[in-house]
Amino acid sequence: MRFFTARDGLKIAYRVDDFTDPWSAPDTLLLVHAAMGNAKRWFRWVPRLARRFRVVRMELRGHGESGMPAAGAQFSLQHLVDDAIELLDLVGARAAHVVGNSAGGYVSQKLAIQQPARVKTLALFGSTPGLKQSHALTWLPLVKERGLRKFLADTIHERFDSGADAKLVEWFLGQAGSNDPVFVERFITHMCTHDFMDEIGRIQCPTLIVAAGKEQIGHAGAYGEMQKRIRGSELKLYDTTGHNICDGYPERCMDDLLEFILEAPEDEFLQYLKDSGEDPVALAREGREGIAAALKRHGQAKLAAARRDHSQQTGDIERLRQGIPADLQGKQNLLAQLIEKAKIAGHRVSFQNRDFKHAAAEDLDDAIQKLRALLARNSQT
Repeated sequence: MRFFTARDGLKIAYRVDDFTDPWSAPDTLLLVHAAMGNAKRWFRWVPRLARRFRVVRMELRGHGESGMPAAGAQFSLQHLVDDAIELLDLVGARAAHVVGNSAGGYVSQKLAIQQPARVKTLALFGSTPGLKQSHALTWLPLVKERGLRKFLADTIHERFDSGADAKLVEWFLGQAGSNDPVFVERFITHMCTHDFMDEIGRIQCPTLIVAAGKEQIGHAGAYGEMQKRIRGSELKLYDTTGHNICDGYPERCMDDLLEFILEAPEDEFLQYLKDSGEDPVALAREGREGIAAALKRHGQAKLAAARRDHSQQTGDIERLRQGIPADLQGKQNLLAQLIEKAKIAGHRVSFQNRDFKHAAAEDLDDAIQKLRALLARNSQT
């Protein structure tokens, strides 16, 4: 385990696992665990992911080996987001693929909203925009009455299917049940103040949303609304009531995650497609033919716009040239009139009479066009 000191002095724990080929330059993938979790909760994920990515696991403050916020110290979702940003800076990741599970997804969503350039792709597992629309506050008196582990055991049907591995469930109860119940109450109470559904439309990166289609902890209907609001996002619902899909269905989750990341366009190409008004995630599903067609559409649109601009500029030049006398004396007289008008309008004109009396015809034409353009702009304002 490694540690860094956050800007407010609290110790934050993290792990880095990289088993990619030594000659490769892997992307960074940040894993953010759920409430009452820690970095170990990703134990089934790391071996597979670390062959493809440099995997960074952060332990949220108050969890695992990270420091516990003092009772009188401030604690907020923003503190967790700031910790994630500091960690990305520390490990030298300009941008990362970010994976958030449940409350870890709140951190991940806020990171993508506030720091869009830092998030290459966003994958959310069982994570709505905050906990406000849940029944989580009803847990707190039950935790006080029964104790945290007993409460989790009594409500395990909300987190795991009946067919879940009994040893996994027992390990989960031991891990999650060992958290400080006072801080758990503080954490849940704070997260229940958050509902930032109206903000997620600002997420710009390719986004994958995975959830239990029949879950009881969050609001299952919220996931469809998230897909509508996050442009180009992809939604996958598993046929289960168990909220803990990252624990109960790790291989399926990783299959969906890797397929999603590997199909996501590269940064510069993604930006080009965004600029074209296309949906990059939808294009990725269409494959090469769809992407080629989008590029052709974008190129044709840019060519048409360039032709319109050229036509407009040509027309403007022709209008400025209209009525310029053919003879030298006529050009000089017209230029003198325009210089006088420009002075009356308050413009400083450097082309004096003594200059243009000996000027060539093409120089006079150029000066007349420039003065006409100047006076035209002045009349428009």
